[in-house]
Amino acid sequence: MKLRLASDTIRIRVRKSDIGLLQKEGRLLESIALPAGPPFEFAVQLDPHKKEMDVSWEGQRLTVWLPAGPAGQWIDSEQVGMEASLPLAGNAALDVVVEKDFPCQHQPTTDPSDTFHELAP
Repeated sequence: MKLRLASDTIRIRVRKSDIGLLQKEGRLLESIALPAGPPFEFAVQLDPHKKEMDVSWEGQRLTVWLPAGPAGQWIDSEQVGMEASLPLAGNAALDVVVEKDFPCQHQPTTDPSDTFHELAP
């Protein structure tokens, strides 16, 4: 699982193995060790009670919540991603995208078998 953050944007890319784990366990969790203090964690979690994507921050963990029904349809289809625009204060929005990962163009030695190369344009 890869995380990319930019101004008011969260983008997560998942590999085929991540999708399998998400289906099996309902959650993906990664952590990044930091020189001082606890690690930064980020997660994608399925929630059968949610109707739309959501984001939460607890302790040192950023979680992107996916509604289980639509996420199941996304997982089992050729649909590349799920996205939402969540309202922030002052008429701003947080754009959130969770998408299937394609092979890296800039890292040709990376094994493409765990990516969704068949969906790449």
